[in-house]
Amino acid sequence: MPKIVDWDARRDEILSATWRVIARDGIAKATIGAIAREADCSRGILAHYFDDKADILGSALVMSHRRVGARMDASAAGHTGLDALRIVMLEALPLDERRDLEAQIEISFWGRALGNPALRELQHSEFDRLRKRLRAHLAEAQAFGRLGGHVDLDLATHQLVVLIDGVSAERVLYPGRVPPGRQVDLLDQVLDGLRPPAEQRASASGKQEAGVRYMLIHCVGESVADREDLDAETESQLSSWVQEMRDRGVLLQGDRLRPVSSATTVRVRDGEVLVADGPFAETKEQIAGYDVIECADLDEAVDVASGHPTARLGTIEVRPFLLG
Repeated sequence: MPKIVDWDARRDEILSATWRVIARDGIAKATIGAIAREADCSRGILAHYFDDKADILGSALVMSHRRVGARMDASAAGHTGLDALRIVMLEALPLDERRDLEAQIEISFWGRALGNPALRELQHSEFDRLRKRLRAHLAEAQAFGRLGGHVDLDLATHQLVVLIDGVSAERVLYPGRVPPGRQVDLLDQVLDGLRPPAEQRASASGKQEAGVRYMLIHCVGESVADREDLDAETESQLSSWVQEMRDRGVLLQGDRLRPVSSATTVRVRDGEVLVADGPFAETKEQIAGYDVIECADLDEAVDVASGHPTARLGTIEVRPFLLG
């Protein structure tokens, strides 16, 4: 019986491989051969899907944008006006590892587009798609009376695009300058400037002092830690928690970790570097991931932690950062 090939999935795998090559080695080294090796396929397979290297790169850019767009749609569903706009902007900013990779790919294409008219035209087309999305949210906010009378929709849209591009470029080149919390502050300041004066004053008077950063250390049993895929119920609960905490401006970053079987321990004794496979100590529970949150106080941090699925599956250690 002939092998059934999911051609769309195979095409997506090739484009994902292209992203990895660009992020790791730079766009200049994203050759046909490098992409084929990364995708574990022949040059002939690439030729089946794409006309040439420019077609691969352009398709990778478009696919990256479509995935971001799908996340925006899902996250902003049920929200309107500036609330929806803020959610969409948070999806566009490089606030976590996945979006850092997307920013790296995006910035890599800028230089390439300078000498490639077709790619430059594609970039312009993609810019227009993003601009129309952002402007539509601003227009909706204006219709609801949630924008100040001074706001020019086209100028405000351009400000938001420049914020995305500027923060993305700085995050790629100087990541320490724009940590997630700083990005959110920049966005909120821009959005606050678009509101009617009365709302701006209410926002300023009700603004709290900077919160305290806490790390949520997720500890679970071995049977849970070894799972690469979460069950549907846990996945749904986790997605809801992440979205809620982002909307509240509490979640700064977070990620899951691979099982301790993939860990490596490093020690230096008498000037000698000692490297060993496995965890530092054998325990019944393992650290399966972490989240960095910013809350007003410990009570709020405990409340945030109690809503995470790990609180049901294992234990969450809530620990403040040394410098707050």
